[in-house]
Amino acid sequence: MKFLLSCIALSSTMAFAQNFPGTDRCTIGEIERTFAQSRAMCDEKLSLFASQYPGIKCDVTRYHLSVCWANCYNSTGGLFAKARVDMTAFCESEHVSYRRTKITFY
Repeated sequence: MKFLLSCIALSSTMAFAQNFPGTDRCTIGEIERTFAQSRAMCDEKLSLFASQYPGIKCDVTRYHLSVCWANCYNSTGGLFAKARVDMTAFCESEHVSYRRTKITFY
């Protein structure tokens, strides 16, 4: 069982490194913290966007490693915009930091 968990962790590390350029030296702990940071960064960017428009609220529909998707609604519940937030992370001195985020509307 321990071997299986190690294989899953290694596989997760490799998938993470492919999705986050510059993170190939990340530890498992750094990756776990990064998933939490990724969600927080996504929520923060969407909240910042919504705060610029009275009555707009964004609901995340899906989180995935370095990207999240959301639907933003107006005060009457109508769809205002669909959004995608892309994030780039880097391992630095035993922690992962985000250097760049981009929000796209479609």
